[in-house]
Amino acid sequence: MPPDLFLSEEIALRIFKERAKAAADYFRSQGVDLAAYNTAVDLVKFAIAVNTDKLLKQATREQMWTVQKTKDGKETGYALGWSIGQTAEGMRLVMHNGNQAGARSELSLLPAKGSVIAIMANLSDVPLNEVLRVVGREVIAAIRE
Repeated sequence: MPPDLFLSEEIALRIFKERAKAAADYFRSQGVDLAAYNTAVDLVKFAIAVNTDKLLKQATREQMWTVQKTKDGKETGYALGWSIGQTAEGMRLVMHNGNQAGARSELSLLPAKGSVIAIMANLSDVPLNEVLRVVGREVIAAIRE
């Protein structure tokens, strides 16, 4: 491909910001309040900050990641905004996802290993959870090596 088909990081960032502002202006005109714009890198930084006690105290994080139970004592697999589970290898898995008109995200952490996967799409009806499973298997394989 000719080099002029590739955008510099500076140009790509400017275009992204312009489009993000246009999208925000549109949603605000429709009565939707947008609190923030994030990238996958922002989500990874957030997850690392949560997992390394830079954002929350360890006791707060553990309370936030404690699985809730039904009245009869059965675990729900869901904590305070986070899905909690285990990998096939028995590692604790902490996940959060989001979906709204025009956007979808998946955030997955292996807290004991300090591994984070963040995937985002500018489409709401994409199977990011399937992508997450594939990427997650690769991450776990790399951790084992």
